[in-house]
Amino acid sequence: MIIRTVADISRFPGAQSLRIPCIAAKGKNVSLLFECRYSRSDWAEISVILCGSTDGGENFDKTAVVADGENEHTTYNNPVAAYGKDGVLRTVFCREYGVTERNGGVFCRDFLNGESVSPVRDISYVAKECACNVFAVGPTAGFFTLQGTFAVPVWYVPKSADGEITAHHPGRIRMLFGSENGKVWTLSEEIPLGEVTDPNESSAVLLSDGRIYITVRDGETPCRCFSVFDPETGAASPIKTEPGLVDPICCGAVCSAHYNGKDYLLLSNCADSSERRNLCVSVSDDGGRTWRHGITVTEGTAGYSDIAFDGTDTVLVFFESDSGEVLRLARVNIAEIIGE
Repeated sequence: MIIRTVADISRFPGAQSLRIPCIAAKGKNVSLLFECRYSRSDWAEISVILCGSTDGGENFDKTAVVADGENEHTTYNNPVAAYGKDGVLRTVFCREYGVTERNGGVFCRDFLNGESVSPVRDISYVAKECACNVFAVGPTAGFFTLQGTFAVPVWYVPKSADGEITAHHPGRIRMLFGSENGKVWTLSEEIPLGEVTDPNESSAVLLSDGRIYITVRDGETPCRCFSVFDPETGAASPIKTEPGLVDPICCGAVCSAHYNGKDYLLLSNCADSSERRNLCVSVSDDGGRTWRHGITVTEGTAGYSDIAFDGTDTVLVFFESDSGEVLRLARVNIAEIIGE
């Protein structure tokens, strides 16, 4: 396993932290997205940055600003992305966490080889369907379904919660789908609460049978939680806890990997019940029904993470470190994780 720093605040004059990592990979093409924050607040002036690699993540020689919060004096947050079959990188991000009273919104933008190939498209109408205050995508990567539809979880705080308009709790989650090359966007029904009360930041992946596995952060539960969504029927299983995957109530991520004729799910998170440390990758070979330990990426401090498989033999884990001052990327052969 190789771990190296791929971004630090010294590269961005005035930045106070680099947070909310998202990684998308397709063969040798790897894209990193993250928030560049100009104060430590969730509501800071925040720009969304894109760094691109064409050699599997060994070098990142292309940098683009997806959304310029520094010069616009606003908060852009929660970038998510995925590569389509045509190699185009679709990104989705929010402004001011979607809060209407703060000129919030939701937007998408496409990139190819680090260059923008579409205008910024305003898709804020999806948030209005939820009757919510805060509304945010992901974070962590999205994916494309077999039908070519972009998909990513969203979380939001209903207006009926009667809290401050900027409050992040109590949360609810749905799935967001973008079709017709990002021109048409629709939301699923709310994922049933089941065993939790405050689901929020979530990551999802396509299972081999076409259903969607969602790993969920719950504001009251020190372990990962999950639901399985059926895009054919629009139905989702009630959210359940996964006590074997301890978590300090932080953002984790999941990806799929087809390797040596088998399908795997790989999940990255801080495997500690109270501290953001001990970043690990867990493995499931039965569609998320059971999990086992794969590797420990770092026993030290960590934070939010995202995970991707390059389609051949390499797993990439993109994660926060050093209290948000740096972002690191781990590259590891999948055989080391699954135990072959």
